[in-house]
Amino acid sequence: MTLRGDLIEKLLVKTGNENMRPLLPKLPTDDVLEACVGWEYPVLMTLPQSRWPAPMGMSIVFGKTQGLVFDAEGGIGQAAFVSGLSRGAAVIGTIIATESMVTLQEILSKTMPPIAIGDKDIPDVAPWLVRPLIESAANIIEKADTLNLRDVLAFNYGVYWAACAIVPPQHSGRQTLALEWLQAVTEYFGSLGIVPA
Repeated sequence: MTLRGDLIEKLLVKTGNENMRPLLPKLPTDDVLEACVGWEYPVLMTLPQSRWPAPMGMSIVFGKTQGLVFDAEGGIGQAAFVSGLSRGAAVIGTIIATESMVTLQEILSKTMPPIAIGDKDIPDVAPWLVRPLIESAANIIEKADTLNLRDVLAFNYGVYWAACAIVPPQHSGRQTLALEWLQAVTEYFGSLGIVPA
């Protein structure tokens, strides 16, 4: 059985349903990953690493990231993922330069409302970020309680979905450090079984 298949089975045993299956995307094939190698696009500039918050001291509903958090009171389909998903994406906002916040806000403002009302499904995660997402999800499924599981998995998904804004396929230097920092964030909150406030 694949890692994803094993996680889906554990999720089914833990929750009794498959509603969270979209939060565990399929791992890309080697051909897909190789095709991504040459992709180049403008990434958002991050702050110097010394200005990144420690995972345990992070807050995303106050300060410059508060406008990045969306909630869905109702809706159908994957609307229940919006709160966790946007909170995960807002994590990126804690380490990007102030001038890049407008771009991230525009992306979330266009993406989240259609999901919140059930018109669209959650967006795909970039192929090179699926494996770290799945590895983090394994920690979450093991440690989070059933009550918080959906929000924490959606948060995890949101982190890695938005990560492509700062971590391209061919990353180095601060971009690689950013990916490692994001992995530390998802591991920390995944181990606690909560999403940051």
